Amino acid sequence: MTIQSLTKKSNKILKDTSTTSSLDSVVFLCEVLHRTKEFIFANPNFEISKEQERKFFEMIERRKNHEPVAYIINKKEFFGLDFYVDKNVLIPRPETEMFIHDLIHKLNHELNHDFNIDIIDIGTGSGCIIVSIIKSLIKNKTELKSFNFFAIDNSEKSLEVARKNFKLHRIDFIKTLQGNLLEPYLKIRNKKNKAIIIANLPYLNDDEYNNTAPDVKKFEPKSALYGGGNGLKFIKELLTQVSKNGLNKAIIMLEISPTQTQYFIEHFPTAKIIKDLFGVDRIAILTI
Repeated sequence: MTIQSLTKKSNKILKDTSTTSSLDSVVFLCEVLHRTKEFIFANPNFEISKEQERKFFEMIERRKNHEPVAYIINKKEFFGLDFYVDKNVLIPRPETEMFIHDLIHKLNHELNHDFNIDIIDIGTGSGCIIVSIIKSLIKNKTELKSFNFFAIDNSEKSLEVARKNFKLHRIDFIKTLQGNLLEPYLKIRNKKNKAIIIANLPYLNDDEYNNTAPDVKKFEPKSALYGGGNGLKFIKELLTQVSKNGLNKAIIMLEISPTQTQYFIEHFPTAKIIKDLFGVDRIAILTI
C-alpha cells in the first residue's frame, strides 16, 4: 500500500476522533518508516511493507480510542527539544514553555548577587521544564557553578521518566527527590542558598477537570491535573511550606488557571501575573 492510500484510509478512521487526523497519520508514518515529514509529503506513492502497515494501523486504532499521539509514540516536543513521555506523566503543553523565558530573565538578574541558587522543579513529571532551563543556560553560555538543580515528584514512576530524559539530554547533575512538594528538599537544603521554585502543580478545579477532552481525562494522570474543588489545594500547601520553613525571599513561579488570578491578587498584592500567548493569565510569580 502507498503512503497516499494509507493516509486516505486512516483519515477516514480518525475523522470522528481527531481534529488533526491528517497530521496524526503523518506523525505515525514518520515513526513507522523512520522518515521525516518532508519525505512523507514528497513521496505519496512510496510503498510500505506489510509489517509497517500493521504497525501503522495499530497506532491508528489506539488514536481512534482517543489515546494522545504523544503516548502512542512516546515522544513530545517541548521548547524545541524532544522528551520521552508515557502514561505516568503529563504531556508537556506549549503554554508551559513560558516558564523558561521568564525564569531565564530572573536568573540573569540574580546572578549579580554573591550567593548560590537552588532551582527546584516541583512536580517535575517528564523533567521537561528543568532540562529546558539548563539547556537554555548552557546555550546562553551561563556559568552553571552557582546553581544547584533539584527535580521533585511524589511519584517514583514519574521520576523514572524524568531520569530517562535527563540521560537522553546528557544531564547528570540534577538531583531527583521523591516526596510531597518541598518536603524532601527542606531536609537537605543549604540555608545560605537562595531558592527559586518552579511548580507546575495540578490546578484544574471541578468544572475545568470535568470538561477536559476525552484524550486528557481518559489517559493523562488525574493526579497531575486535578487540584481539588477550586484547584488550589496543592498550590496552597506549597505556599504554606515555603512560609513556614524560612525560605526568605524565595522566588516562586506557578502555572495557574485564569480562574485563580483573583486569589493571588488578594493574598499576594506584589504577585506578578503573566498571560500566555492566548492572552490568558497563566503564570504567577511570587516573592515570599
